[in-house]
Amino acid sequence: MSVARQVTRRLTRRSLILLYHRITAETNDPFSLCVSPKRFEEQLEILHRCSDVVTLDELDSHAKRERVAITFDDGYLDNLEQALPVVERLGLPITVFVTSATLGSAKGFWWDRLAGLLQGQSEVDVTVALPAGPLRIRVSGQAAVRQALDALQRRLRPLSVDVIERALDELEGQLEQVPLQSSSALPLTRDELLQLAASPLVTIGAHTTDHRLLGARPAEEQLDTIARSKADLETLLGREVRHFAYPFGDSASFDHHSVDAVRVAGFRTACTTERGNVTRWSNPLSLPRRMVFDWGGETFAERIAPWSAR
Repeated sequence: MSVARQVTRRLTRRSLILLYHRITAETNDPFSLCVSPKRFEEQLEILHRCSDVVTLDELDSHAKRERVAITFDDGYLDNLEQALPVVERLGLPITVFVTSATLGSAKGFWWDRLAGLLQGQSEVDVTVALPAGPLRIRVSGQAAVRQALDALQRRLRPLSVDVIERALDELEGQLEQVPLQSSSALPLTRDELLQLAASPLVTIGAHTTDHRLLGARPAEEQLDTIARSKADLETLLGREVRHFAYPFGDSASFDHHSVDAVRVAGFRTACTTERGNVTRWSNPLSLPRRMVFDWGGETFAERIAPWSAR
């Protein structure tokens, strides 16, 4: 018996939230955000057979089998073009957390632009002006891109998006390279979001206005970006937005002010990227999730079985 079939017998009655970002066969994926359409379909077929795939609102409902919620962060175009046809064929609900101010952005998300700027570089020798002082990076060889990416994203992540974009403009000038970026890496436009949200299987959630690290912002700024993202999406969609996901989502990326802001803004749930399962003791405003990578069906089944047993 295959692992994919055995997993059905090993799942326990707990709730699991899965995290995806992009569904695409992208070759330049340094942050491991992409799952190929073929493997995504394999993964969802396994979930369809072995679990009750539910919405976030239904996680605490009674079910005879494992309850699994499928979520996407950021709001990429390929969520509409590649993910939606699969979930509609299988009849499985998903939640897409959208960064409201990036809708229709021609530049896309800053981390994709950074990856596109460094793609194919065998030597990186740049100095980038940052608020805390200039960052000098001088690396070469096979690991040059990885080393430069790690150093830059670590220093850029806590900054405001406008500061990050200025730094990337400077980097683009020094490297003399236009970012190599596929169209599917772009965020949804407003019209595309409306197409996605028109499916009865899709719930739209909020992900702040600008995807800035919340824990690096004062409490009032956190409330502003969280509440405005909710209001922006509700105005566009004409319906209540009840669910939220913290940008980056690890324990260092948000704080108690973030959780308070989510509560004040009126969200029912908020998702992190901290690993774990949802139980009766979970705080609904800091729910754990498990990130899914570009695994084939058998590997996916092997991964989710122990997740479900913990």
